[in-house]
Amino acid sequence: MKIRFYKWHELKTILLPNNSLEPLGLEISLPILWSRIRTDRAVLSGFLTQFWQVFAGPITLLLVVRYLTRETQGYYYSFGSFLGIQVFFEMGFSTTLLYICSHEWAHLQLDSAGKVIGDPKALARLASLGRLVFKWYALASCLFVIGVGLGGYLFLDSSSQYNINWKEPWIAVVLVTGILFWTAPFISMLDGCSQIAVTNKFRLYQAVLTTCVLWLILFLGGGLWAVLASACSRILCNIYLFVIRFRNFFALFWQSKTAEYKVSWKHEIWPLQWRTGLTAIFSYFGSSLFVPVMFRYHGAAIAGQIGMTLSLIGMLQVLALVFLSTRAPRFGMFIAKRQYAELDRVFIITCIVSLVVYFVGAGIFLSINSILYATGSLYATRILPPFPTLLLLVANMLLMLSICESVYLLAHKRMPLSVILPPVIGNLGAGIMVWALGSKLGTTGAASGYLGMMLVLVIWETIVWIRCRQEWHTDCVNLEETLYL
Repeated sequence: MKIRFYKWHELKTILLPNNSLEPLGLEISLPILWSRIRTDRAVLSGFLTQFWQVFAGPITLLLVVRYLTRETQGYYYSFGSFLGIQVFFEMGFSTTLLYICSHEWAHLQLDSAGKVIGDPKALARLASLGRLVFKWYALASCLFVIGVGLGGYLFLDSSSQYNINWKEPWIAVVLVTGILFWTAPFISMLDGCSQIAVTNKFRLYQAVLTTCVLWLILFLGGGLWAVLASACSRILCNIYLFVIRFRNFFALFWQSKTAEYKVSWKHEIWPLQWRTGLTAIFSYFGSSLFVPVMFRYHGAAIAGQIGMTLSLIGMLQVLALVFLSTRAPRFGMFIAKRQYAELDRVFIITCIVSLVVYFVGAGIFLSINSILYATGSLYATRILPPFPTLLLLVANMLLMLSICESVYLLAHKRMPLSVILPPVIGNLGAGIMVWALGSKLGTTGAASGYLGMMLVLVIWETIVWIRCRQEWHTDCVNLEETLYL
């Protein structure tokens, strides 16, 4: 058996058979990068939003440590884990919605009054899609409130060993989150309709307001009620966005129905939705079982540690992925126009920038974590020790690679079984490893199992990404040549 080591110029041809790296324009310098961030309003607002969360994260950490006991901190993060179950009721609709809207928006625009104008067919289809979303999420949010509210109550009640007032806050938080769940897809529609510069600015203001409300209630001794207050402030922001800022945009959904151009949920949305939904559901098992498993087998204090650590890593990951999220609608538009060279250029640059930002942030976070434990700081007891933290940081960097590749493939509105299997099996395996090793070996075991499955996932998904990219773009080029001839 011989092992061949490829040279760099050979590896470039293998990874990018249709487009070498040189034509993609990957010359990146810090001044150029900052100039692009500063002049792109969508990226700048998204970057500032995540910067605020990274800045506010340590302050929230200090307030949680100061005003919540270790056990209450466990309930605080357990609330978040259970509320994440909404992915089971959404079934990936919001993600699918963004890309479907982007394909329709390629033929539409906003006029000076904020009304949607353009191709009548695309206009009617977008209106039909909005009405469908309204009905779908109305039903899904009701099922969420009943299912998650009751299930979370029974789980927390059976594991309760402390004199903590969590029942009333939990019921109220579930009800308010149900309302937020109903309104969430309309922001995705705005993103898909190239309004991401405005929505990212809105997210910045919303993040500042909700965080300040959270701080205030924690400072006043509100305990778990701080979660409710923060959620209520988010609802107020959403009402402003829908009723005032984009009232003319959403007025489109109430225009007269055109059956001829109606969007078919069965034929156009469901074939893509069930695939993205299946991926989203199993991603919950991969990322959200840490806190419940630690809560069940090792107590609320350990659950609070891993919950806070994952929260900080999540902030860092979202900060790094802001470059990808602001480009996602453009991927769909490039594909709709078959501009594949531009698609690859923007995608590769975006991925490189995102990974560099994450790597730098991870190094800073791990350094601070190590200093806290080395000095015996009180705050060290509220987060994980350096070694399991390192394992989780590496695992989430691999997860970022997987997310980037998934966004690229999803933008094509094509998700064959070969694309679905890696994240489904990878996240299911991660959940099993977290439960099996975490219940016996604690946080280090859970983090090790998660890292192992993320490594398997990213290798598998990269192979699928390379193959699908080559086949899909080649098929489209061959079709264009055939039509031309």
